[in-house]
Amino acid sequence: QRHDPLAMRVRYDMEMVDPPAALIDLEPTLEKDPHDTITRRAVGLYHLEAGRSDEARAQLYPCVREAPDQPIVWEAWLVCLYRTADLAGLKQAVAELPAAADESAECWKYRAIAAEQEGDVERGIAAARRAIDRAPGDAENHHRLGQLLLREGEKAEGQQELAQSQALADARQELRDHFDDYRARWAREAAEERASIAYQIGQASAKLGLLRDAAAWYRAALSESPSDAVTIQALEAVRQAEQAPAQDAPAAPQRAD
Repeated sequence: QRHDPLAMRVRYDMEMVDPPAALIDLEPTLEKDPHDTITRRAVGLYHLEAGRSDEARAQLYPCVREAPDQPIVWEAWLVCLYRTADLAGLKQAVAELPAAADESAECWKYRAIAAEQEGDVERGIAAARRAIDRAPGDAENHHRLGQLLLREGEKAEGQQELAQSQALADARQELRDHFDDYRARWAREAAEERASIAYQIGQASAKLGLLRDAAAWYRAALSESPSDAVTIQALEAVRQAEQAPAQDAPAAPQRAD
């Protein structure tokens, strides 16, 4: 089923397994190997989602000590520090980030937050730009950059970033809505309607800069309706954009339906 793994990716990005249920499932793995950093990271994040701050910190802090060169564990630790309002700890953690964290949009986001808390708006702007370079579809990063630019008196660019943030937030809501539509209707609809559903998810993905996912959804649509000219055109636009990643995500053509 061409669409099944794509649907799992969307669901993973937008939904979290019920934390208490996930913790029950993960406990045996962690008991078997207490030094499994990836499992410990997951357990810590689920504790955080469940509002168990102390348990989250107890799991996540050792991760950055046991795997200090892994950005993925630093990302989780930074999230924990920020969400538990430990700004002093956040600043210290940002100062300790390894060189590998330079490839992480999340790490740059928290560098921007730490700089803003210290009153260094210029450094915050630079870090927010780096975060956007690595995750151009993240509305939060554009919003933060817009606010920082406004504080520096850069009104035009600041408003532009805030508008981009809103557009991305709208596109994410579109993706959620179309994915809900997929789950409610896909199994009972005819091929033409399934093609339309897949196309709409692809369109929202393209707006978010998720070009590989967009292309995959367009191909799923074409597997249901192989001759649809609009989808063929949209897929070609995404292919061209993938070859020139510095450009903005393409605006997918509108369907009459």
